[in-house]
Amino acid sequence: MKVSRRTSLAAAALVVVLLAGLAALAGSGTSQASPKAGNATFLAALVSDVGKFNDRSFNQSQLEGLKRAKKQLKINILPLQSNSTSDYTPNFNTAVRSHANITIAAGFLLADTLETIADQFPDTKFAITDYCAKGAAKKCITGSVLT
Repeated sequence: MKVSRRTSLAAAALVVVLLAGLAALAGSGTSQASPKAGNATFLAALVSDVGKFNDRSFNQSQLEGLKRAKKQLKINILPLQSNSTSDYTPNFNTAVRSHANITIAAGFLLADTLETIADQFPDTKFAITDYCAKGAAKKCITGSVLT
C-alpha cells in the first residue's frame, strides 16, 4: 500500500506531538527539577507492523518521527520491528518489560494484539495510529491513546 507524502508527514508529526505531550505530563509529576536535566528518563516504544521500518511508508515515517522526538525532546526510544505477525505480542511485551512510558502501535494491523495487551497491562500507556483504540470499556478513546 502506497501512502502519500502528506500522510507520512502527518503521521511523523503526530508521533512527535504525542510524545511531546506525554513527556510534558511525565515531567510534571515531579516536584523538583532534576539536577541532571540532560539525562532522558522518558522511554517511548514503537512497534511496527509487518511492513517493517523500511517500508517507505507508514512504519518508516513513524520511526522518523520517533527519532525526531528523541533528538528534539531528549527522550529515549525503543523501536521494535515486527518481521511477522507472530512478533507483535513479544514486541509489546518487550516494551512493557522495558517500562516504556508509552508504547505506540504503528497502524491498524496491530489493533487486535494491542487491545489484548492493553487489557493485560491496564496501568501502561498505549497509543495506536490509523485506528480507533479501545480500552477495557470497549469504547473509542479520543486521540487514540489507551491509558
